[in-house]
Amino acid sequence: MERMKPQIALFAGSFDPIHIGHMALANYILCHNKGIEQLWFVPTAQNPLKPRATELSFTRRCHLIEEVIANDSRFSCCRIEETLPAPHYTIYTLDKLRDHNPQYQFILIMGADNWLSIEHWYHWRELIEQYPILVYPRPGYTLPREAGNSNVTLLHDAPLMEISSSEIRSARHKGEDLRYWMPRPELFELL
Repeated sequence: MERMKPQIALFAGSFDPIHIGHMALANYILCHNKGIEQLWFVPTAQNPLKPRATELSFTRRCHLIEEVIANDSRFSCCRIEETLPAPHYTIYTLDKLRDHNPQYQFILIMGADNWLSIEHWYHWRELIEQYPILVYPRPGYTLPREAGNSNVTLLHDAPLMEISSSEIRSARHKGEDLRYWMPRPELFELL
């Protein structure tokens, strides 16, 4: 009998910046999915489906993530996209992670917004076939009752928080104080 590989959840995203909604979801994933031992935040260098670059640099976004998770060994920040050539397609990132870490089974976490447009992703069929996917709810998007694929799990009960990184950035530019949307309020000053 083949021994099960340790499972690592991969939470990919811009994290421009990371906020309490990201952390609430990350904690939910670890607490409600038996077998997942760690969660790695995977900041995207540049999302091929988003025309504009992130406001914060890749290095700054990674630094903020690392500051937030510093005291919780369940979380890591994976900088793999820093070393990969563009375009940064999810399938390439996951394949490279699997090649470098064959001892783990990787599980992709994605929002309902991405799941509902998965057909636009590069090599999306291979992605769904090769990697288990956990889909969480997002404001303004309705999760279907069934995923239609045994490799995809819809997390209907995951926390739904009306918080976005773009709102935090906008508030910062306007001089508004949304520091408590950050996992560590003092990090708001680093934006």
